[in-house]
Amino acid sequence: MPGAKFRLCDVALDCSFRTRDARVEREQALAIIDLLESNSFTPIGHDGGPYRLKIETADGRLAMHVADDNGMHVVTHCR
Repeated sequence: MPGAKFRLCDVALDCSFRTRDARVEREQALAIIDLLESNSFTPIGHDGGPYRLKIETADGRLAMHVADDNGMHVVTHCR
């Protein structure tokens, strides 16, 4: 598959996104499936994945942790 190195192979939401609303959890799962289905992802300064993305909230801020397919840290971005 061309460009397979430059894609997300896994997206995970931290437990901070858990909710008691099954409808919201279903929408989150569908969004992740859509994202994984067809994507292109290349962190600046890194030469290839595929990549794993973990999204969480920390101290009220959004944090995105990127690792390679083997779990080696690539970059963390907080907003």
